[in-house]
Amino acid sequence: MNKGRYIFYIFGILALTFSVFAGYFLYNKLYPFDSILTFYAIIHWSWLVLLYKCDFEKIKVIFPFYFIFIFVAIVPIMIMLWRSRHYPGVFFWYLLVPIISLTFGMKKILTWTCSVAILMVIVLLLFTTPYLNLSIEIPEQQRQILDIMCILFGLSISFLLIGFSIISNKSTDVAAEKHENDTNFSALYADILSYFDKKQPYLNPNFDITQLSLDLGVNQNYIGKAIKNGSGGNFNTFVNTYRINKVKTMLNENLHTKFTMEHIYKSAGFYHQATFNRAFKTITGTTPMNFAKTQKNTDDSKSI
Repeated sequence: MNKGRYIFYIFGILALTFSVFAGYFLYNKLYPFDSILTFYAIIHWSWLVLLYKCDFEKIKVIFPFYFIFIFVAIVPIMIMLWRSRHYPGVFFWYLLVPIISLTFGMKKILTWTCSVAILMVIVLLLFTTPYLNLSIEIPEQQRQILDIMCILFGLSISFLLIGFSIISNKSTDVAAEKHENDTNFSALYADILSYFDKKQPYLNPNFDITQLSLDLGVNQNYIGKAIKNGSGGNFNTFVNTYRINKVKTMLNENLHTKFTMEHIYKSAGFYHQATFNRAFKTITGTTPMNFAKTQKNTDDSKSI
């Protein structure tokens, strides 16, 4: 799956989850969870619109800020749940830190560790400050709903991180493999060009990719891919281009005035006239005779 599409779907789930729970707490008038979750829902719908409008590769650099925001934003809920029943599960979110570190690179572990340490200090300060009262009586049913919300949100974030990591690694591996293959094919294509220039095997009408494979000691499929990557055409087009260039050279030297056209195209490696005519027209856009006449007219103009 495309990386950007995967992230878009996960954010869609997050936005929908927060919207549902925000609606539930708004309906039951449970303050301040109704306001907090509404704010979370708006933030995630905004991210969803951003992902839809923008190329993911251009905005992925700001993803770490999203996770920092999440860790800061959940602090009030954590404190209220902790003061309500001292439930240690509220600190579940910090277990996501190692996953985040692995997702965005081991070099960022220190950054995330420092961020979590700062957040923990904030939590402790909020626990002890006499000026901020986050104690709230939460009915048992609402506690269960909050537990479900925390689990769903935690799983969604986990899937977001793990999926992002897998897709990123896969994309990196594919890119590295493609680069390695392109490098190998480029080297092979250079060998083929050198072989053609030195040996001129295309002058032999019976020359084919099997013979080239034997001469170079390389698999036919690799040869075909190297030629495709290097010239943009297949093996036959590649060979015929060399043969047509040979014919053009002979015509430019006015050898058609001394030899028949059959002698010329057979000397260049073609066996059948129909094949030669078709290849010449495809590659040059004109017929052999028209090409020869054009060259003659050019020569006459130069002599004048």
